[in-house]
Amino acid sequence: MVWGTTIGCAPDTNGADDEVTVSEAEFIAQEVVDLGLRGMAEWSINRDTDHRLNQGDMYGDLANNIELYEYLFSLHRCTFAQTGEPDGTYTTAISSIING
Repeated sequence: MVWGTTIGCAPDTNGADDEVTVSEAEFIAQEVVDLGLRGMAEWSINRDTDHRLNQGDMYGDLANNIELYEYLFSLHRCTFAQTGEPDGTYTTAISSIING
């Protein structure tokens, strides 16, 4: 059995953010180990970065103002496309606990 979790923020359509921080992901990984489960899945591993531009994030005024969008992107913020953390931050943290 495998336990899965999101990583980073997960903005929903109602405007609420459900964020899983690195420390929360580490806590979940320890629970996986303690429960004797066989592994842990991240959703979505390709978001484990701070420099993934996704045109799908562009909506409303941002779609018409690429300079503003690029500025916001440069802040390394959490979006649908990225966690806002350096490459592999979540994967490394989770792996270090799962693999001991």
